Amino acid sequence: MVSYIKESRTVPEAEAAALIQEQLHGGALVYAVCTDRFCCGTAFDPSRLPHLLELRVFDENAEMRLRRCSMGRDFQMRVIDDVLFSDRLKDEPDVFLSRFENRTFTEVHHLDRDTAKMKASGGTDYITTGGGHYSMPFPGCDRVVLRNYLDYDEETGLLRVTDFRLVGFRREDDP
Repeated sequence: MVSYIKESRTVPEAEAAALIQEQLHGGALVYAVCTDRFCCGTAFDPSRLPHLLELRVFDENAEMRLRRCSMGRDFQMRVIDDVLFSDRLKDEPDVFLSRFENRTFTEVHHLDRDTAKMKASGGTDYITTGGGHYSMPFPGCDRVVLRNYLDYDEETGLLRVTDFRLVGFRREDDP
């Protein structure tokens, strides 16, 4: 089976900030979950690293995910690159499995936000219907685009989702 993962390894916390900066390029977004907040934008403040639980740097073509290893200061890193995956699929002997659209499923989810409270706060800070706060990379963001990676069991032919990544966000007026 052709792998969608470009790279996977352990990253020491001391190297994480440089790796994050290396992945940030034109148009890339950062999604970060810290012990005390969730935020999304175009940059990551390295002083937040001791509080970081998970971080994703992504655009429409690729994602790097760092996830804190249990009981340690290291992160597990994995990179998915859709351009590389699509290219690798050309070597898949099964015609059905060689098609990108048969190995991925992209979905769009609406974000939980209280629009009345949001209008009062303005900008890119959002408030959920339950009262939680989070930030987004741009005003008017109301949907998140996710891509699921699919594998088929060789014996049974059953489909399963093996991973997902963030692809982007959409505004209220985007199609």
